[in-house]
Amino acid sequence: MIREYKVEDKENIIKILQEGLVLDMSYINEDFSSENNTILVYEDEGIKGFALIEPRNKVTKFYNINIYVKPNCRKNGLGTKLYNEAVSYLDEVKPNTLSTKYVDKENVSEFYKKIGYKKWFSFYEMTYNGDPKEESKLKFVNYEDKYYEKYVQLCADGFYDLRAENDIQPYICSNPNEEDRKNTIKEKDDIYLCIDDNDEIVSTVKIKGGYVDDLIVSKSYEGKGIGQETTKFAINKCIKSGVDKITLDVVVWNVSATHIYKKFDFDIVQKINVCRQFTEK
Repeated sequence: MIREYKVEDKENIIKILQEGLVLDMSYINEDFSSENNTILVYEDEGIKGFALIEPRNKVTKFYNINIYVKPNCRKNGLGTKLYNEAVSYLDEVKPNTLSTKYVDKENVSEFYKKIGYKKWFSFYEMTYNGDPKEESKLKFVNYEDKYYEKYVQLCADGFYDLRAENDIQPYICSNPNEEDRKNTIKEKDDIYLCIDDNDEIVSTVKIKGGYVDDLIVSKSYEGKGIGQETTKFAINKCIKSGVDKITLDVVVWNVSATHIYKKFDFDIVQKINVCRQFTEK
């Protein structure tokens, strides 16, 4: 039967996922603890699979549905039943866009194709388990509110090409407003900025635990090795904080960033394919 998730299910679901995937527990904990997410469980003499329903943008009615079925329970309709139940759960919302993702090595692309999904983009999950690097030549400071407008513009410029080339809308990802400003200042201890003599942002990186995110170099400083120096800073900062494993995600399209991370001994753990469909409701 299909039922709603209970807290005591978490341990069993993690065991199921570990049968075929490399897990980042920070992702798992976030997915299972978020009040915005809904999890449906298929149980029949034990948990056989589950569906995770995640709102990506409630304004545009964009939702993510991830389905996972135990490898030895596949090809008998469980995935379809979980998916149909998840879609039914969203009936009242009438979503405009649905997305899903799966590990590239899993032979599930035909399943998603049959239910209307098309390949969107892919990204690598990468990890670093090595020693500290030589000290970065750059100096970084924590984010301050006085840099908000410049920081928002840097993010918009830095991600525009990636988002446009992969049709990730909106192409301009930053929308300056008071709520965003307040949320950004809440993350000030995780956001690091390199500032030049004119008080302009040279590069930035967000470090949360052992996860490296939003590493961006100003357009005016591209081609000067700033990305490499920022990567060295991020690695060393994580290690100094006591982290054993450093993780990051990079879109496959971003060849230059992938090259830098490989140069600094990050390993590709797995490739994730993201698919989507536009509904007609």
